[in-house]
Amino acid sequence: MEADKQYERNKMKSRKIEEGDIERYVSDLKDVLMKEDVCALQKFIIKHKDVIGSLTAKMFTQMDFITKQITMYKMICNRTDMPTALKEKAREFLKEHNSSEYI
Repeated sequence: MEADKQYERNKMKSRKIEEGDIERYVSDLKDVLMKEDVCALQKFIIKHKDVIGSLTAKMFTQMDFITKQITMYKMICNRTDMPTALKEKAREFLKEHNSSEYI
């Protein structure tokens, strides 16, 4: 088990983040969040697990659907580049589910 964790840490360290990777990731994530599609978000997270970490990706895939929705709407609320109407919709959803917009 510890060997697996060490392997993952070394793998993350060895990956070079190329110029434009972060901008592309941020832009692609915005596109996914704009769809408000939990399945699309899960696919995105799995695809980018080398950027966000395999443990985070694994944790997200193991969440129940409502928890994934709450996570998605929290992500929407905490971005500055999302449309106001979408952020309001996200806040309303979170309020209905007794959750704050804060991560």
